[in-house]
Order: sequence, then C-alpha cells, then structure tokens
Amino acid sequence: MEQIGSWNEFLECRARLLGHLADVAKKCWHSEYIIGSYCEKYGDTYCMAGGPKSKVFGLKDKRLFYGAVRKVPKETILHLYMAAAKYLPGEVGRYASELGFKDYKSTRVPYRWHRYDALAFCCYEDNHVEFDFLYLLLGNEKRIYSTIIHELCHTVHPNHKLEFWELLERKLKEAALVEQDYDGWEMHISKWNPQLVVKGKGYRLPREWVPCGCMACEPVEVYRSQYWYEFNEKVGPTLRKIIRKKLKECHEEGLTKEYAQLYGVDYMSIF
Repeated sequence: MEQIGSWNEFLECRARLLGHLADVAKKCWHSEYIIGSYCEKYGDTYCMAGGPKSKVFGLKDKRLFYGAVRKVPKETILHLYMAAAKYLPGEVGRYASELGFKDYKSTRVPYRWHRYDALAFCCYEDNHVEFDFLYLLLGNEKRIYSTIIHELCHTVHPNHKLEFWELLERKLKEAALVEQDYDGWEMHISKWNPQLVVKGKGYRLPREWVPCGCMACEPVEVYRSQYWYEFNEKVGPTLRKIIRKKLKECHEEGLTKEYAQLYGVDYMSIF
C-alpha cells in the first residue's frame, strides 16, 4: 500500500479493507441461519433483545474469516493507523471550528489503548481528545463523526446530564448528521430535568447507524437480518486481537518509528 495522503483517502482505504472482509464473511453465510422470518413475526426489538437466535457459527466459518484477516499485510494496518493519527486531528479541528467549540485543544490516536474499552475519551482538565484506532478502522462512518461531536460536547459539559445530550443533538443537526426534525429521546426520559444523568440509554442515534465496533454492512436490511449482527459479535474480539498483534509486530520490527517519520507524526505523541 502506498502512503495515504488525506482523511478521505484513509476512509477509502478503510472501505476497501472492510469490503474485502465483508466479502469473505458472506462466504460464511448460510441461508438456514438467517432468522428474518422471526424478525417479521416478533419485530426487530425482540430479536435484538435476546429473542430467537440463529444457529451457532461453525468453526470452519470462523477459521475462514480469521485466515483472511491474518493475510492482510501488517504494513497495510500500519499505514491505516498512521493515517488516522495524522489526519484525524484535522478532522476534529474542522468540526470544532465549524460548530463553535472554542475550548477544544487537541486530538491524538494513541498506539496503546487503556480506556476501559471506550471508543473515545475527552480529558476534562485540558479538553484533549483521544480515539481508539480500532474504532476508527472498524466503526460505522457516521457513528465516528457523531463520536467526534460527542467528545467535543464534553469540552462544554464534562458529564452526561441532560444538558449535554441536548447540546449533542443540536450539534448533530448543525453538522447535518441527523435531520432537523430528528428527536433522539426515548419516551420515558424527561427533558425538563437538567440534573438527570443519562448514560446514553435514554438518547438513541438513528437505527440505521450500525452499532459501534462492527464491520459496516450494506444494505442495512442485511445487517438487521440478525445473522450479520451475530457474526460480528462472534468474530469481533478475535478480529481486534489479530489487528493489535499486527501493530505489535510492526513496533517490534521498528516499522512504527519509520512510518511515523514518513507521515510526519510525532512518534512520542502516540506512545
């Protein structure tokens, strides 16, 4: 893979990788596993909440998928990581400028991630934002942009009280990520108590945004057939382990420092 020259090129390269993995995943697709009929009978909510499930995936299917992931060159993963570390700060800065987040300071994509499986993190003391590379690599694109705005909103409200979620909704609309008439509040949440702490369960993003951490799948109806959701749940943890292992190998071989110089990334800032 050649050097990635911009954030848009990063998205394009990421899309090609995910498209390849999705094609391999479709080879593991067995029509008898799909429970679309259950979704039609009981509704999507019932199926996603623990209703009838499809059969357990066979070991052969998993090995086929993991084999394809292991064949991805580690240099490809390193190019994608360095591109994310290089160009994401500019993307976050653009949103901060356009949406009026004056207290935002900086962004980084650390090599090691120890934020208790969080997708991103905002340090309330200095308004510094960090992102998990695997989320940038595997997450839904609109969800990533909403997470950028989510963390920027924390530079104003360092909590998850209702005033934070109301600000997030306004900024999502300003960024045209949701429609102007979109109302993300669940019926049981009162919007008139600004002291109420909402951990995200009371506010929902559009259903068509694939939950974070999963490979994007088009069309959305295929994802919601439940098979794809379960497949991601089954292979996701190992998929991440393989990618982290590839980055570790690059670091042990001295490639990380070499690529950091190639991309103009401050090597010490990512460690």
